[in-house]
Amino acid sequence: MPGKRDAQSSVRSVKRYLYIMGLMAPCLGVSLFLYAERHSTALTDATTHKAQPYTELYFSQPDQLPLIVQPGQNLPVSFAIHNVEARDLIYAYAVDFMSASGHITALPQERVAVASGRTATINDTAIKVPQFSGRAEVSVMLLHHSEAIHFWVDSQQ
Repeated sequence: MPGKRDAQSSVRSVKRYLYIMGLMAPCLGVSLFLYAERHSTALTDATTHKAQPYTELYFSQPDQLPLIVQPGQNLPVSFAIHNVEARDLIYAYAVDFMSASGHITALPQERVAVASGRTATINDTAIKVPQFSGRAEVSVMLLHHSEAIHFWVDSQQ
């Protein structure tokens, strides 16, 4: 009865094949789901514009920055902070004057509240120019935001 044995062997082979396929199908389904989920997120991220929060710091009247200053002079520094962080923030800032020798004259830190999407212009800041010779750097720094702007002045002597 070789025919009956071959038929039983074939049935067992088919059952074994179906059993293996039954085990593999859920694994394949989960793998395809995870693959599609991962790659659809990447595709969405790559093709969808998302606003990136940031802060702009700039001199409000850059064409009026002095080139030459005298020691003892009050040097006005006006600048603007534009908040594009999508939330209201209180910015801490500092203004300093650093001579070529490394001597720093700093104003006390100040704070200003800026609503989301708004700009605050600081016009009332002035630093007293210390005795120096050569070139010096005037800096405005936003503390805790890694933003700074600078300009250079020369000594009138």
